[in-house]
Order: sequence, then C-alpha cells, then structure tokens
Amino acid sequence: MGAARFVIPEEVTAADAEIIVEKNVTIIKPDHYALINRLWDEDCDGFPCCNMSYDPSAIAEHGGAFKASYADSLRGYAYLNAKIGGVDTETDQGWQPGNWNLTGLPVQVDDLDHDLYVKWKVLQEEGSDDDGNKWWATINYIFDNGTENVMPVPEHRLFDIVIELNRKRPKESEYLNDRSKSTSDVYWWFAKNEDGVTLRPFVLNVGGKDYGFAVRYKFFQNQVDDKEHKNRKVHVKFIAMDLNHVAPYIAHSLKDFIEAAGDYMTHAVPENTPERDLAEQRFSELPDLYLKSLAGGYEVYLGQMKLIQEDFFTYRCIEAGYGAPCTGTTLCCDSMGMCTRGKPSSRVCQGSTSPRPLLDD
Repeated sequence: MGAARFVIPEEVTAADAEIIVEKNVTIIKPDHYALINRLWDEDCDGFPCCNMSYDPSAIAEHGGAFKASYADSLRGYAYLNAKIGGVDTETDQGWQPGNWNLTGLPVQVDDLDHDLYVKWKVLQEEGSDDDGNKWWATINYIFDNGTENVMPVPEHRLFDIVIELNRKRPKESEYLNDRSKSTSDVYWWFAKNEDGVTLRPFVLNVGGKDYGFAVRYKFFQNQVDDKEHKNRKVHVKFIAMDLNHVAPYIAHSLKDFIEAAGDYMTHAVPENTPERDLAEQRFSELPDLYLKSLAGGYEVYLGQMKLIQEDFFTYRCIEAGYGAPCTGTTLCCDSMGMCTRGKPSSRVCQGSTSPRPLLDD
C-alpha cells in the first residue's frame, strides 16, 4: 500500500500484558465490558486489516480500553468499539443484558438520573499518508423500546444519540452544513441560532475550557426491505465543531446529552413538516425507552492508523448540594462534569484521584 503500517504484533508476550482480540465479540469483563472487532480475521495485503488488543490489568481502572491498528478494509466500513452494558455475544449464549448494579445499564430513560456519568478518552496516531484517511470517534447510545432484558433489534431502535468527539474526513468544509431532502435519501438539519444561519453550539466544559458541539438531526426516506424502519427513525448527533480545539475527553452525565437533544430540536427541525412531527413523536416516546448499552470507539472507512481508546466506563456522581464539604481524597464534580479534588461543588463523585468505573466486583 506504500504508506507505513501500524501493526500490533500477532504474538504478544506475557511481559506486554496485551491480549489480541481474535473473534467478533470478546467479553473482557463479564457483566461490564466487551470489545467488538469484525475485521480481526480479514486479510489486507498479507496483514490483518485490524489488530485490536487490550490489557486485562487495565480494565479495573480504564474500563473498555483498547488499541487497534487499521488498514483499508475491503468492507469499506467497520465500527471498532467497546460495549458497556448489554451485548450480543454472537454465541449460543445470545444476548447478555447489562447488570444495573455494575454499570448503571440497562435503565429506562424516565428513571435515568443525572448522576450516571461516562468517562471516554481517545487518541489517534495516523500513517504518513493521512490526507485520505476517513474515520471518526463516537459514542453510541443503544436505545430500544423492547422490554428491559431483551436484545435490541433494528425495528425497535427508532431513536439514536451519537457523540462524535473527533474525526478525519475528506471535504471537511461541507460537513457542518444541512443536507437537503430533495437531493438525498439521508438528510439533516443542524440546530441554528436565531439568525437561522450560524450553528447553535452545545457547549461542554472540560478542564476549565469550553468546547462546542454542533447538534444534527438526521432523517431517512425511501428506505426499503431490512432498512425500511429507518424511515421512522430520528438520529441525533453531537459533532465537535473545531478540530483545532477538540475536547481532551468526555466526563459528563449521560442524561445531559439526552436533555440537550430535546432542547435543541426546535432550533433545527422546521415547523409544520413531517420530520418535526416525527421528532416530536420520538421525543414523547423517549422516557419509555430503555438505554441498554453504550458503544464507544471508532468508525473507520479509509486509510491506515493506530487508534487508541484510553478510557471508557460509567461512574456515579452523588448529588450533595452546592457547597457540600469535600476532602482532599473526594472527587467533586460540577454540573458540566468537571472533576476536581477537595473543592466544594454541586456533585460529589465516588473515587479518590480520578473517576473510576462504577463498581469493580
């Protein structure tokens, strides 16, 4: 292929403490985390298209962390990710629902409190020929309108929330523009300010700095056969706006994004349209849906790169009231998820020096 390749060795010594993923779905901690790599056995010019590895000794502190080396796959797309909560094992064990006591999932949206947070941190190292690379780092909320412990099926997944923290793609200048329904069967609107032109950002504060995310509402038309259900789907995506100023990580309440998705909808989807009616219907149904899993990782398309997920886990922040006493070993989190030690704040988080996975049994 010409460009330098990132290759994780196929044989990993005990000293390396890394284990190579060698199937589509690998449970790395029962009832907690799984890794998904559907390219593990695909060949690209004599090399695996994607080698994924993880360190078992890091799970207790970093959750669904992994490293992956990727080269162009014949499939043209894959989602290399970790799952928190429920997972389809793709074995005779079938769907394994999450354990609420261990991860906070599954949970009905109406019962989801602001105290369930996600910590997510990613890092990329691209090959020398990176101009043609195409990937994005995302968290996917897996909602479903089935009962609590059954496997989600596409026909029941009619509402999505995705958080895109970083990306590399061609035609970047066009990415944050609306796409017309008249020109595509997949189209969208972004939330706008009152001028109807400039983007209305959803702002996260991380480490004392603000980072803006565009909020996009995607719809589908003319989908047929096994994709017909998408005609009834609403897909909401939070997209990093400035690639020169990308948030170093996410450490925020899961419910903050759900509430923002509802709040920003009226600033995006035009009134008196079928899409507005559909969006209002989906948001009215949202409290009854179950959030069954979180998926965090990389959607990969083109190029060669090394992709790292440093942290991916849920944790609790306990409401304590503003000004509650915090000792030097207690985490305090404000409403935007900024965590510090020993300073009064509106939320006091479990942990000592940094957020930790919810429970480690």
